[in-house]
Amino acid sequence: MQFLTQLMKHFETARDKLIPHEVVKSANIDVAYRFRLVADMIIISMIVIAFFTINYPIITHFSWPASIFSTSFGIILFSFHAFLLIRLKQQKNHEYTAHWRVFSTFTAVIAGIIITGGVLDSLTPVFLPLPIMMAFLLINRSIGLLYACITFGVYMTLASISLLGHQFTQSIPLQNSNAVEILLWLFFSITILALILAYDELSIKLFRQLKLEQEKQLYL
Repeated sequence: MQFLTQLMKHFETARDKLIPHEVVKSANIDVAYRFRLVADMIIISMIVIAFFTINYPIITHFSWPASIFSTSFGIILFSFHAFLLIRLKQQKNHEYTAHWRVFSTFTAVIAGIIITGGVLDSLTPVFLPLPIMMAFLLINRSIGLLYACITFGVYMTLASISLLGHQFTQSIPLQNSNAVEILLWLFFSITILALILAYDELSIKLFRQLKLEQEKQLYL
C-alpha cells in the first residue's frame, strides 16, 4: 500500500510538470483540477495504446494485414496524444486539448470499426462509450450529449450500410478473433477503471481543497 502511495505521488509530480506552471500555482482550484484531469486522461490513454500496440501483433501471431494496421494505428495515436500533452503545456485553457482528446478517441474507434468488419461484425464497438464518457468528464454535459447523439447516428448509419449488403474490410484474422475479443475487453475494462479512478482521486482532492479554503474563509 505504501508503495502505491509513493508511486501515485511520483506520478502526480511528473503529471504537474506537463501542465502550465501558473495553473499549478493558481489560486483557482477548479482550473488546476481541469488541467490535471485532461493530463491524466491523456497519459492513461497513451499507456493503454502502447500496451495494445505491443500485444495485438503477438495475439494475432504477427499476421498481415492485422499487425500492420494495428501497429501503424497505435504509433499514430500515441504520437498524437504526445502532441496533445505538449499543447496542453502551452495552453491557457484546457478545453482546446480536451476537445481534441475526445475527437481523436471517437475517430480512432470509428476507424477501427470500419477496418474490422463494420459494426455488425467488428469487435471494436465495445469502445464506443469511451468518447461519450470523456466528453462528459473533460468538457461538459452539452458536449457529452452531442457525442452521444453523433455516436448513435454513426452507429446506425454503419449498421444500415452493412444491412444493405456492403462488406467492410476485415483486418482481424478469423482464427484469432476470440483472442482479439478477450484482448479488447481487457483493455476496455482497464481503460474505464483507470479513467474512473483518476477522476475519483482528483475529485476527492478538489473537494478537500475547497473545504480547506472554506475553513480558511470562515476563520478569517
